[in-house]
Amino acid sequence: MRIIYARPDHLDDEQIDPAAPPADMAPNADVDPRVPICGATTHDVDGDRWTCTRTPEHPDDEHRSVFDRYRGGPVGQIGLAWRNEPDTAPPSGLRDTGTEPPFTLAQTLTWTELRAEWAHAAAEHWAKGSPKHTQHTRDADRFDAIAAELHRLQALDTTAR
Repeated sequence: MRIIYARPDHLDDEQIDPAAPPADMAPNADVDPRVPICGATTHDVDGDRWTCTRTPEHPDDEHRSVFDRYRGGPVGQIGLAWRNEPDTAPPSGLRDTGTEPPFTLAQTLTWTELRAEWAHAAAEHWAKGSPKHTQHTRDADRFDAIAAELHRLQALDTTAR
């Protein structure tokens, strides 16, 4: 999953973000629970669950979820937009292989460093000392340690050169 748009935290609950993509919401889905919607779900960085509110046959693979009256934010405005598969390879040149592990030492090292970088970024999102901050910091430290060990192994591996 790749997040295309996430509502900035600095906006207040009723402020509309001009940079948000159009909601493209299923007609009347906000007032009639019987209206069919795509229904694909995901979780954002904070762990909040989002459900795609577009029509079931939307023409692209981008899912969009709008705020409703039960969630802080302007009702009917996009809160999160995502795609299930990345369109392009990340800067490392590796694609997400799902549950399949990378198959070379260099790919494993790159993947581990990317995971550590993500965990550091996620930790910065939370207040220091909060449970989420502690969890992400612990994950970042674990992946940093794994990456350090992989660098050590790579230095010893004469066939990797």
